[in-house]
Amino acid sequence: MKYFLKKINQNIDCEIVYVINTPKTSIEEFVVTREALSEFGLSKKIFISYLLGELKESHKDYQSCNHLQAFNRHLTNKLISSDVNALENLSKVITEEEIFLKKKTKNLNQEKKNG
Repeated sequence: MKYFLKKINQNIDCEIVYVINTPKTSIEEFVVTREALSEFGLSKKIFISYLLGELKESHKDYQSCNHLQAFNRHLTNKLISSDVNALENLSKVITEEEIFLKKKTKNLNQEKKNG
């Protein structure tokens, strides 16, 4: 798919775009190319499952997904503060076919403290 990057005012050919939005910290935009998926021996579907937290650690491709995500550098970054990002703050995954929004899970321990 072609994804328009505002920062450089160009379209980039990629398979997946994902955004990590850490409230009060930063918003980072990542792209994954067909070549990167191929290099790690991954399908688009498997990597999306990993990003969404649906791929079990016991899956044969989990470590490859983990390595791809770890080595992938953001294309755009809007830094708000200096806290560390985590994949748990993933907000959306975009492909040519669809957009996945990651479901937020409630922190039950925090609710008990507040409740």
